[in-house]
Amino acid sequence: MHPTYHTHPLLESPTIAHGFFGREGGVSAELYAGLNCGPGSADNKAHIAENRARMAHALGQMPEKLCTLYQIHSPNVVIVHEPYIGTPPQADAHVTNVAGITLGILTAD
Repeated sequence: MHPTYHTHPLLESPTIAHGFFGREGGVSAELYAGLNCGPGSADNKAHIAENRARMAHALGQMPEKLCTLYQIHSPNVVIVHEPYIGTPPQADAHVTNVAGITLGILTAD
């Protein structure tokens, strides 16, 4: 099963993909059942990697270019020039003008 997502007409663009994902279409189980993409969770790391890959592929993007943050309550914004390696930066927002970079924000349900 592939993850499903929703789009919003005000965000439609011929050059920028976007989507709002729920839990459907992921491989995580039990407490994290579904499409858990949070690397900071205690979920199985292989499941998180697969879920993130599924989400990126659903948008037509490369999983290794998917960037998410270590989100904190702050006014911090990160400008992304290349994918994060290792621990992601701590901030609540990120932006890019680099083609091929996929930005994600994680939320709890």
